[in-house]
Amino acid sequence: MYYGCDGNTTDHACRFIAIYTDLTVVETPERKTFFIMMNIIEAIAHIVATFVVTLSMDTVRNCARFHPNIVRIFIFFISHSYVYSSSRFVIFFFQNGIVEIEGFGAISYYFLLFFSFLRMYHLFTCVFIFSAFCFERLLATIDMEEYEHRRDPTVSIVALSAVVAISTALGLDATCADVVLSLKVKLTIVVVVTVGSGVASLVLHSHNLRVRRAMEQHPHRYRLSTRFQIVENCRAFQLLRNVAVVTTTGISLASVGLIYSSIILTSLSCASIAGAIFDTLNAIVYTTVIVMCCFSQAFWRDEFKAKLGLTNICNRTVVQPSSNSESTQESHFAGLAKAWEAKNRPDELKKY
Repeated sequence: MYYGCDGNTTDHACRFIAIYTDLTVVETPERKTFFIMMNIIEAIAHIVATFVVTLSMDTVRNCARFHPNIVRIFIFFISHSYVYSSSRFVIFFFQNGIVEIEGFGAISYYFLLFFSFLRMYHLFTCVFIFSAFCFERLLATIDMEEYEHRRDPTVSIVALSAVVAISTALGLDATCADVVLSLKVKLTIVVVVTVGSGVASLVLHSHNLRVRRAMEQHPHRYRLSTRFQIVENCRAFQLLRNVAVVTTTGISLASVGLIYSSIILTSLSCASIAGAIFDTLNAIVYTTVIVMCCFSQAFWRDEFKAKLGLTNICNRTVVQPSSNSESTQESHFAGLAKAWEAKNRPDELKKY
């Protein structure tokens, strides 16, 4: 919604606030009930995402199965669930009429404006973080022979700095109505970056699969570190592919709903319901991606269960490796990674 515009969205004092729904304009008890149900579902999604991230953070941070650079990018991504949840929590009170939006100069106005910016910032980080993942894996693929030995954080620092800078600039530009980039330009950037990153990830994944098949046929030609890097690349790109499918599908549906509510619908009540669906779909998609990522590795799932007291990772059943060469290699490298992770696991987890 626009605020302080007086009918002129290009006015310098006009601001865009990331509120796409308003309970006060919803008509009929049935629609209000549906609106509240959407809010409850969204709240549950945020609680689940925050819970999973909180318990998984240290496990992922101390993971030795992936290169430190991709782990840093991954930590950046999942930790931003706190940014997302906190911004939606604050906006929730305003969109439901619990707290009124006061005029310029009021603390509540600037408070809302700040968290609205965080909401827009987070939306853009979700787009560009995928590019950061692809950039890091591109370097890992190009320098496959030596990348595993290099622990220099420069790659992840540069990639994440670019994500933060671009997302901050676009978030500020979206918040101010007298924008530097029009909505069409921003949407074009988002589409180009998303599609470009998706195509790049597919090309790199296909290349790594070909290298992996060659490695399986002639394993003696590859050093152990190179073989580990190839397996890591394939595992990482497989996860990115699944995440990309879920994210693209969910965000596309949510965006269609938002455009429908803001442009096509003339009823404020119906538009507000569509906005509630948009927020709920975003929360569900984001939570699904978080759970997919944090539970993508068996060892991470075991650690998560151990923290809940559901299992003892020290007494896990040992699964015999399959005769299939790919499964055997996965088990071999997974065993090496688990042993290294167990050796470097924080003291508080050793009791499990």
